[in-house]
Amino acid sequence: MKNRSDLVFSLVVLLTGLLVFIKARHFPELPEGHPGPGLFPSFIGAGLLVCGLLLLVNSLRFQSIRGSGFSGQWIYIFLILMIMVIFPFGYNFLGFFITIALAIFLTGLLMRLGILSALITAGLTTGAIYLIFNQILHVPL
Repeated sequence: MKNRSDLVFSLVVLLTGLLVFIKARHFPELPEGHPGPGLFPSFIGAGLLVCGLLLLVNSLRFQSIRGSGFSGQWIYIFLILMIMVIFPFGYNFLGFFITIALAIFLTGLLMRLGILSALITAGLTTGAIYLIFNQILHVPL
């Protein structure tokens, strides 16, 4: 067993996926065979089931390695979490596109990308989000 926490987490993900999938199957169906409101939650539940199963197999397959297995610095985790917490507030002041570009750029810098790489990644990702959601799907951002 790789790690007891992986085993426990995989069981939690499996159970959550199963509950979401079962609950989504009880949503009302639309007439004429159109997909109803339970279609997307069913996909999410099935995805959680698959991910939980893969994590369970992975946690049972590998032996434990001595030590904690975490050699990273906690400050990076904290800073990325802070970016996610601050994002909704920045969204209200700066707008979606500036805030998402800034969040992606800062996350890229935290992941040790160069400034140019982080800037290109932020620009391309923001452009892709605009193209897909605003232009193709007509979702107001």
